[in-house]
This record gives sequence, structure tokens and C-alpha cells, in this order.
Amino acid sequence: MGNEFWLYIEPYTFISEDKSFYLFYNTKDLISKSVQKSESIIPLIQGLMNVDNLYSVRLTTQMLQNKQVFDCVKMIQQYGFGDLAESSNEKPVLMPPILNLQHSVERYKQHNVSLGEDALSYLHEVILYVTGACGLNCLFCKSEYKQHRCCTQNDNYLPWDHLKSFLSSLKMVHPRIIITGGNIFLYPNFKDLSAFFKSTGIPCTIAIHWTNLFNGIHYLNELDFGLFQIQIFVNGPYEIDQLCSLSKLMIQYKITICWEISVTSLIEYEKALCLSKHLHTDNIVIKPLYTGLNRKFFEEHVFMDLEDLDTIHLQRQEIFALQTMNLNDFGKLIIKSDGYVYTNVNKEPIGKIGESIKEIVVNALKDDSSWRQTRHNVIPCKKCRFSLICPSLSDYEYVLGKANLCHIVNDEKNEY
Repeated sequence: MGNEFWLYIEPYTFISEDKSFYLFYNTKDLISKSVQKSESIIPLIQGLMNVDNLYSVRLTTQMLQNKQVFDCVKMIQQYGFGDLAESSNEKPVLMPPILNLQHSVERYKQHNVSLGEDALSYLHEVILYVTGACGLNCLFCKSEYKQHRCCTQNDNYLPWDHLKSFLSSLKMVHPRIIITGGNIFLYPNFKDLSAFFKSTGIPCTIAIHWTNLFNGIHYLNELDFGLFQIQIFVNGPYEIDQLCSLSKLMIQYKITICWEISVTSLIEYEKALCLSKHLHTDNIVIKPLYTGLNRKFFEEHVFMDLEDLDTIHLQRQEIFALQTMNLNDFGKLIIKSDGYVYTNVNKEPIGKIGESIKEIVVNALKDDSSWRQTRHNVIPCKKCRFSLICPSLSDYEYVLGKANLCHIVNDEKNEY
């Protein structure tokens, strides 16, 4: 080989950095490696990270005589992050990926180019709180719905004419539709709602507290079980025998169900595991619930550490998506029973039912703090190399008022 080489990284390799380290991630072999920064390797890695260099930089034999540079290059080769090519060959050209979403939004911002009718194609889930009426008094009613997509109690309901018009505007888009409330069975136009779905053939999920379902089981006769499925919330005190009886009843109705069980402590988690063994289905999710008094439970069982990050296996497009969108919120709209539309109920509304659904979606796409709120633009995560692979911000971060639910970055300064 000659005296000069091209050092390049593979198109399935990503690099991020913080104050002291670089992080390399190989999405082909699902391998990550942290490399401590030094005066010798910083120019080399920064060159590879510069998009204008198309993932390759020139490297000389003199540079390789530096031990830190040599070790870094060997590491890149060893873990499949990249390789060397002779400088006599043409410069390797590896094009960085560009998501259609990023391309469309940036064109809109820079040139005021309309996002067009395609904007609605980004909408894939709508959660409708049709009524807040409910006879239950769950202990964490006013806070749980801000962490989970579950029911909540209030004095409002969506007027049927507005709701029907909104649902009709979704016929060509086919997002997943979740109907919830308080107690959906107390919605004044429940029969009209169920008849609408029957007539249009649009599938729908009903999300309801197990007690309201148990007490209103006869309302299921209004539903077309080929179109509807039931999402059952379980929280607070419950008897396993009662829920087993409800589960058996659901089997008789031959309706698809999903259970979501909230837990606030390790004891409740163990009870939920016991319950899940008796529910005659594998479609069960156990979710932690923050009460304001169980932070230690969250720190021990929800916060992430380095071992958790080692279990994250992401493909190339998944990592790139994490850099450009919030995967927990993207494509979702929530309409509360007062008519206001949200991308996340912990944030300000972006519209109101009755307004143009297309314009609401466009607003969500344009807003950097909405569907496109990522760890790359919040403090302290933006300063952490693991933001490359760390899951998107969730409702828990907003409720706890802490962007980094982890034991990796100890900086308590948080900005959303």
C-alpha cells in the first residue's frame, strides 16, 4: 500500500459524541463501542462525522504512527465500523440517509413549499376522549392519563356532530382509532358512535377501565366484534378473581382484548405478574405509574443504566428515525373531551376539533417541540453520546420534569 489511505465508515455505522467520548454503533452487527477523545483522534473522527466528507477522510502513514490514531483505526476495523482503502483508488462515496420527513419539513421551512396532501399520510393514530363522565374515583385519575393512553374523568363530552365530521375526514387516511373517556358507555351518543363504525367498516379500539367494562358489559351488544377490540385498564385495588371472571366473559364474546396493568411499586408489579398468568391471553402490558411519592421505585426499575443500553438493538433506519422524530408521539393526535387537539397531553394544544385536520397535522410536523422533539434538542441529553440510541422522550420525562431518566448523565439541568 502507498503512503496515504482513505479511512471510511460503513453506511450502517453511526457516530455520536459527548464531552469526553465518541460512540460508534454498527447497525449491521448491533455492536457499540465508546472511544475516549484525545487531541490525536478528534480531527480524524470529526472528519468522519462531517457529512460533507461523505463518510471518509484521508489518512497518512505518518498519522498512523501515532498510537492513539493507530488503535482507533484498528478498533474501527475490528468492530466492522469501517476500513481503509488505498489512496490510489477513488475516494469512497457513501451517501448519508435522508428521511422523506426531514426533506419535506426543511423544504417547507426554507422555501415555504407546501407539504401538500401527503401531510395526512403521517397521521397513524388518533385517541378520542369522547366523554369525561365516570362514576369511579380512581386515586390517580388526574395524573395517570398523562403517563399512559388511558381514561380520565371530567365534565366534558364531544358534540356528536363535531365528532362525526372529524371521523368522516379520516376515512381516506385509515389511522388507528382509539375511543376512550371516562366511561365511554356514558357518552350520550354511544349508539350513534357504534353505528357509525358499523356503517363505515372502520376498525376501532375501545379503551376502558375494567370496572366500567364489568358493570356495562351489556353495552358490548352494540358493537361489531369484527371491527372493535377492547383495551382494558387495570389500576388501584383489584381482586384477581374478579378480573379472571371478566377475562372469561370476554372470551365468550369472542372479542380481541388487550390488558394494561398499572403498577406503582415492586409489590404491585409482582401482583400484576400473578394476575397475568390467569387472564387467558398473552396480550398484556404492565406499565409503571409515577405517583409523586415513588421516585425511588422509578430510579431502581425504570431509569436506564449502561447495561440497559447494551440491550438496545437498532437497525439503521431506526437510529436515523430517532434523530429526526419522537417515536412515542409521532403520527399521533389526542383529542380531549373539551375538543382541544394535542400531540401530547403534557403539552399545549395545537388545534381544536372542527378545524382542518390537514392544517393540524402540518402544524405538528413543523413544530420542533412536537412530533419532532428528540433527545438531540433537549438538555442534558443533547450533550450525551448515548442520545444516538436512547429511546425517545416519553410521557414519564414530562411528568417527572426530568429529560434524562437514567443513571448515566447526572446533570440535573433539564430543558425541553
